[in-house]
Amino acid sequence: MRNIAMDNNQCFIAKDYLRAFDLKNLFHKYVVIYSQLHCRESAEPLSGKDRHELNLKLQEAMNEMTLLVLKMKESKSEKAGMDKALLPKVNATQSIVEYHIAN
Repeated sequence: MRNIAMDNNQCFIAKDYLRAFDLKNLFHKYVVIYSQLHCRESAEPLSGKDRHELNLKLQEAMNEMTLLVLKMKESKSEKAGMDKALLPKVNATQSIVEYHIAN
C-alpha cells in the first residue's frame, strides 16, 4: 500500500493531464517568444519597442508557467496530506486483521 501512495505522489503530473497539457503549451509559447527575441534569422535588428514588448511577453509566459507549476504542486501536497491521513487507518485495520488471524 505504501509503494502505491509514493508512486501516486511522484507521478502527479501524469495524473493531471489537462494541467500538464497547458504547461506544455505555455512552454511552447515561451520558446517561440524567446526565439523571436534572441534567435532572429533576419539581418534587421529589433527596435527598442519590439524588444521591450517581447521581453514583457516572455516574462508573462514565465509567470503563467510558474503559477501553473505551483498549482500542480499544491494539488500534490494536498493529496500527500490526504494519503498520510489515510495510512494510519489502513495500518490500524491491518493490525486488527492480523490479530484476528493470530487468535
